[in-house]
Amino acid sequence: NFRTRSSILITDEETNLLIDTSPDLRQQLYKAKCTKIDACLFTHIHSDHTSGLPDMRAISLINKKIIPAYMPIEMQEEILSTYKFIFNGDKGYKPFMKIKNLENNLNIGNFKIETFKHNHGFIDAQTFRIGNFAYSTDIKKFYNNDIDRLKNLDLWIVGLLRDEPHPS
Repeated sequence: NFRTRSSILITDEETNLLIDTSPDLRQQLYKAKCTKIDACLFTHIHSDHTSGLPDMRAISLINKKIIPAYMPIEMQEEILSTYKFIFNGDKGYKPFMKIKNLENNLNIGNFKIETFKHNHGFIDAQTFRIGNFAYSTDIKKFYNNDIDRLKNLDLWIVGLLRDEPHPS
């Protein structure tokens, strides 16, 4: 089993967009020969999607810029309590990322991003749609008719645990 955990890099000629920072992030970016991230989006607070955050420091230092981190408001307090040094600096370390509120629609570089929540058991997670591509991870169920927002896709990456019932 050589799988890595959930992060996804979306690129075009100008922009590198990262969704989630898995514990395997350093290895994943190295393999992708990626040394520039223009923005990072987060699906939810769980550590398999956030614990690679400290590895973003090298990317920030290489590019001499603070990297915007777009996340839902409900995860911001917890991420700050765990990773204060990343966003506020601490003990001689300068901040290397900046928290930004995740809006339902945003533009980063040439990417037009639509996002909405889906249920992940006891919390919500975000689905991201970028053009004819969508990314959803850790789905238990969609709300209302939100699955209709995923019509006419060329590619939909879905991360699921198993077919049998599970609390999340």
